[in-house]
Amino acid sequence: MDKIKKIIVTVICWLIIIVADYGAFGIIGLFLMGYEDNYNISVGELWSMNTTEKILYICYYTWIILNIIGFLCIIVYIGRKIYKRIKNKKI
Repeated sequence: MDKIKKIIVTVICWLIIIVADYGAFGIIGLFLMGYEDNYNISVGELWSMNTTEKILYICYYTWIILNIIGFLCIIVYIGRKIYKRIKNKKI
């Protein structure tokens, strides 16, 4: 029973992390919607943004980079667990 409880808690934690991640993307996306209304093709992409939109733009790409790093860390963690299980079975 203790093992099942641990699995349930782990799944709930991962679901909370995923929902928070999508929530952050949603909030940043909502704030960046104003940029779409003020875009001026003759000025260019970055020059039609105000300071707040530039900060949000940087936050958006920083969040994407953090997601990629987090995904790679999860892959390495799962790979290590699989490697340890295979290594323990050989001994």
